[in-house]
Amino acid sequence: MQNTSALYQSIISGTYSTEVKLLIMGDDNAEHTIDHTGLVNGIEIVEGCFDQTFSVGNAVAAEINVQMLAPIGWAPARMAQMKPYFRVTNGAQTSEWLPKGVFFIDTRQRTKNAYSDDLMEIHGYDRMMMAEQDYPGVNWVTKKDWEVLEEICSYITGWSLNAETKAYIQSLTTFNVSTPYSFTIREVLQSIAAMRAGNFVMDENGELKLIPLTSAPPDTNYLINNNGNPITFGGARIVLR
Repeated sequence: MQNTSALYQSIISGTYSTEVKLLIMGDDNAEHTIDHTGLVNGIEIVEGCFDQTFSVGNAVAAEINVQMLAPIGWAPARMAQMKPYFRVTNGAQTSEWLPKGVFFIDTRQRTKNAYSDDLMEIHGYDRMMMAEQDYPGVNWVTKKDWEVLEEICSYITGWSLNAETKAYIQSLTTFNVSTPYSFTIREVLQSIAAMRAGNFVMDENGELKLIPLTSAPPDTNYLINNNGNPITFGGARIVLR
């Protein structure tokens, strides 16, 4: 689960509200910040697109939906990187900004609302979608699963292995992975996830992370958008410790 500060824990112990923002690359090669004044319906993040499920033996991609006021003087770049953040406040105190993933634009569409305001609707996916490609040629018969994960991350631009995941897998009994002929990278991830009784996702920093079946904490807090609505992953609320 995502680590949070003592200040964050203190704020959510009482009455608080949530603020969100989105950092997005524009066609002017600059990163722009869209805060609550530019976001129409908050930020929706859903894990489990294409009927994928958050379950043992899977590698689940997440998608993001954003509706914002159409920018003036710039536009989101094609396949632009998007990074959503949130924080909590009680009016007197405000927590640190917490990242909620790294996404890339799939579609952009200009629309108007009932007041004739120019809006832009954006849909995107996280880096797990890049795993839908054949595993590159290999010259090994079997390899340790954590080594395979590192190799996968070296193949795909922008990928890195979550340090906690690597340490966790290395602490367990070694599992070997056979040469993945005729398999996609995602299928190899699913195989390792099944062996480790977990589910691979892209974490809040955009790194490859294994979520073991037994990792959910007994007490949790739900993440909501700036309208107070729950942000869900495959129908389940996002939980933070």
